[in-house]
Amino acid sequence: MNSPSQPAGSPRPPPPSPAPESPQQPADSAPSASSAQDIARTLEATTLDLRALMDAAPGASILIDCEGRILTLNQAGAARFGLSQEAAIGTDLFSHFPAEVAGSRRARLRQLLQDRQPVVFEDVRQGVCFRNSAVPVIDRDGQIRRVAVFSEDITERWTADTLLRRSEAHYRFLAENTEDVVWQLDKEMNFLFISSADERMRGVPRDQVVGHPMLELFSQRGRAILAEAMERRRQQEARGEEVGISFRFEAPQLRADGSEMWMEVVSTRVYDDAGELTGYIGVSRNIEARRRYQVTLEDVNRRLRAQLEEISALQAELKDKAVRDPLTGLYNRHYLHETLPRELARARREAYPLAMVMVDLDYFKAINDTYGHVTGDQAITQAARVLQKLARESDLVCRYGGEEFLAVLPRMALEEALQLAERWRDAIAQATLHKFGTEIRLTASFGVAVFPEHATGGEALLQCADAALYSSKGHGRNRVNAYQPGMAAG
Repeated sequence: MNSPSQPAGSPRPPPPSPAPESPQQPADSAPSASSAQDIARTLEATTLDLRALMDAAPGASILIDCEGRILTLNQAGAARFGLSQEAAIGTDLFSHFPAEVAGSRRARLRQLLQDRQPVVFEDVRQGVCFRNSAVPVIDRDGQIRRVAVFSEDITERWTADTLLRRSEAHYRFLAENTEDVVWQLDKEMNFLFISSADERMRGVPRDQVVGHPMLELFSQRGRAILAEAMERRRQQEARGEEVGISFRFEAPQLRADGSEMWMEVVSTRVYDDAGELTGYIGVSRNIEARRRYQVTLEDVNRRLRAQLEEISALQAELKDKAVRDPLTGLYNRHYLHETLPRELARARREAYPLAMVMVDLDYFKAINDTYGHVTGDQAITQAARVLQKLARESDLVCRYGGEEFLAVLPRMALEEALQLAERWRDAIAQATLHKFGTEIRLTASFGVAVFPEHATGGEALLQCADAALYSSKGHGRNRVNAYQPGMAAG
């Protein structure tokens, strides 16, 4: 049989001389087993890399042979045909298209193989538009044995472009008959068109705008706002965030007299059939009245917030007055009875002591009767200040009634409570009042009881502290006594 590259009847060329044998390995010996395994592993890894790259593509990616048989495809491609990847491999790519479409696709494949150049085209069927690319894969020997096909759904952009083209006839009519400014820019952002509403608003003739850069419309402050908005959008796009078709911002533009005029600007990019950016179209709207309304609204909101804060402060003051004694500013008896059960419950739960000190001014009735109620109130107020000054922040000091006070001291054992009561007693004894040139000295008696040493309930603890106070009163006053079993309350 003749060789395919040798004309019939021509003499055969002489057989080639045998290659010299290597001293280590015969020339016709096969690759070693380990070398074959390395090649197989490399081939397998390369195949997996190719499959991973194809699956990562957002659209359909398909590799076919020159007859149109599918060699491999990604998941998006298989989903396009409603098949699994395994089921799609080996099938005729064109069998998945309607007959009239399959014929044109085969013709494109033949043309690609002939021209050896990539083919890019759009395919619109049933309201869905795909941008398709077919790229020949040229092997090392210069032959084309495979073709890579990529297909991306561009329906949204195609629909927008189609609507834009269809509405072009209405565009200028609407642009010239609306109060908003309608404009068009080239891709360098120079004005190609601007409606007459711009001249009516800003007083700048159209011929001083068309052909000029868009930035010339804005004041220095407006340019800074625009630059910031564009940079923010660029960063969003770089991060892959969805930013929408329209670009919207508010910024001041310049009137003919140099004054500022606030405008809301909405723009959209315009692309040609090849997907290249050709410019921008947009609308600008006068928002001066809206901004004045916003300023007024913000002012009203500020005043409302101020009033609400004032009301809240008054409510807090009223609430505070409900639990405070108006003369001394100490908590009142009502607040004590509300708070004591919670303090005792916490002391039980966390297993710490809680001391209670009952205080009563000595000979208060005599002060009141001799010097009057005003002086009596001054004595009560002075004693309250002493108690509050030496108390801890966590202590609860109350005016229990008349000239009587009660202090609740969380986390304080008996010995420490007695020491604090002694400091209170000494400080009150050193305080004096002056009335009609007379020096009035104050003293007070103290009774101390501790949870859980003396009692475990609130009322019982109060009775123990009262009994200790009664004992102090009975033993000469101006002294501190701790509760002892058998003491009787006054």
